[in-house]
Order: sequence, then C-alpha cells, then structure tokens
Amino acid sequence: LNGRPGNWFGASLPEHFHVPARLADKPRELIETVNDWHFAMINDLPRNEFYQRALKNIVTPESVVLEIGAGSGLLSLMAARAGAKHVIAIEANFEMATLATQIIAANKMESRISVINKMSTEVSADDFPEMPTVLVSEILGTLLLGESALHYVEDARERLLAPGAAILPATGTQSITLVESDEIRDITAVRSWEGIDLRHFNALQDTTSLVFTKQYGFRFSSC
Repeated sequence: LNGRPGNWFGASLPEHFHVPARLADKPRELIETVNDWHFAMINDLPRNEFYQRALKNIVTPESVVLEIGAGSGLLSLMAARAGAKHVIAIEANFEMATLATQIIAANKMESRISVINKMSTEVSADDFPEMPTVLVSEILGTLLLGESALHYVEDARERLLAPGAAILPATGTQSITLVESDEIRDITAVRSWEGIDLRHFNALQDTTSLVFTKQYGFRFSSC
C-alpha cells in the first residue's frame, strides 16, 4: 500500500520532522482520511451493531450483496459473515480500495468478497457475476445527505440491482435541536478583555467551522 513518491506522507513534512517508517511511504490523503473519519466511524459501536442486526435479518444464503462506498470493507465483511453467497464492494478511492482488499484478505474472505475500485456510477451490471439482491451503504455523512447518498443509492437501484432488491438503510431521519451553552459560547465568540472591546471580531463567527464535533455524530450551524 504505497502511494506516488510526491504524495507520500513523509514528503509532505519538513525534513527535520521524524516520521515513523510505517507512515513515511503511505499516501498522505489516506492517512488524513483514516485519522479524520474512519477511526471514529469504525468505533461507532451502535452504528456497527445496527448494520450487523439488519444484515442478519436481510441476508440469506442466496443473497448477492452490493456495498457502495466500502471504505474499510467492514460492512462487506458483515454481509459475508451473515451468510451472503457473494459480496461486491465498490470503493472509488484507490488507496482505500487497496486497504479494504488487505483487510478482507486478513479475514480470509477474499473468495467471497470482490472489491471494485471505481465510482458506483461508473460500474455496470456487466461487472458483476450476478445481479445483487441487497444494497448496503454508509455514505450518509454527519448531516445524512452530506455525501450525496440519494444520488448514489437511486443510481444503484435503477441500474445495478435485481428487481425488488432490499436497500439498507431504506430510510433516514435528520434531527435538529436548539442548543444554548455558556461553554460553547465562550469558545466561539469574543466580547472584551481588560476593557478592550473585541466584539467586531464576531462578524466572522462560524460555529460550524470552529467547533469540531463530527466524532460525536452532529454538527453545529451558526445563525
């Protein structure tokens, strides 16, 4: 799993920085993506348990499962463990698809899970050994539709699935609530310090940018 030399993690840092050998020749974008999103997502245990329960309820020994946006390959592995005849994992990012292939092989599932390194919109049903009867995805983002889930799921349903195929998840709910918090206000706005009026700085306030919340499964939106 090695990127182009100019894209290596080590190449992106000044020479006097110590970079562990295990990271030096890995793609910078892959390391940033895994640390920014994937650790938090994979460790979201309620999410994992939801998908595992749902797949066990849907998948049969005759099921061919299609996953779009496979990432680490975790959901594809769940589908295979649930007893699917075959699983097709689509992942557009080359480095992530390579990593998913390695994870699948480490779990001895390479004979039951095929990885396709393309956008799902670039794949045709001719690429599959059989028409999938189940579609699973987790391309929802923190704000439900932030990763264009409707577009990709609709395209897959129309072109890549057998008639009547099950879609997981089939629905979603976006929640919104008002929050009033002195602690959040104190780190997202300024007033004065020692008699110096700093309130004009608040013209640039954007809580969404300032408060890092995606690990907790929500986002702030400034009014």
